[in-house]
Amino acid sequence: TQINTLDIHDLDTYNGNGTFSAVGDASAIATEVTDYVEGDGAVSFSSSNSQVTAGIVNSTFTAVDLSAYENQKIFVWVKIPSTVNLSLLTSFTLKWGSDASNYLLKTVTRNNESLAFYHGWNLLQFDWSTATETGTPDLENIDYVSFYMTKDVSMAAATGWIVDRIIAGVDSGYDVIYYSKYAWQSEAGAWKENATADSDQLNVDMSEFNL
Repeated sequence: TQINTLDIHDLDTYNGNGTFSAVGDASAIATEVTDYVEGDGAVSFSSSNSQVTAGIVNSTFTAVDLSAYENQKIFVWVKIPSTVNLSLLTSFTLKWGSDASNYLLKTVTRNNESLAFYHGWNLLQFDWSTATETGTPDLENIDYVSFYMTKDVSMAAATGWIVDRIIAGVDSGYDVIYYSKYAWQSEAGAWKENATADSDQLNVDMSEFNL
């Protein structure tokens, strides 16, 4: 649970706070005003099949102070067009820092749900604590972000990639106890929906067991 968040960039427009430009074989960087997650818009682009990367970069937006979010999480929304062959999409990478020589880098191969990427909007989570640092980024003056996919060069050209809201979040640090449909557990530790052996145990606390 994120108890505090800070926009690194809202991505409401491609040029309203600094200007987003192309990474790899991306093109047609534009403001998207009909399909977005939050705010008033998002940033869209197209990809071709000339390079293994495609995305957007902005190094001229108003600096934000991320010193209070060190080793927390960075989140990004991305919409994957329905025409994309998902088997040829390898990963997404986010760089954030004070310039192109001083930044942190994290690559993810699954979305925030720990699922494989799917067509439509995917929320991506980038764990700061396992990011790779290059140079010495000034955490109090973060004004550089680069977001791009890595793909097979044979992936067909596609329009309709959309990116929205890059935010940093501080986790609550709380562990939440909850119930699932797997009420039983075997001696070997396997979770089970129904008991199938006398040795199976209930996944409940003493008060619930007494009920």
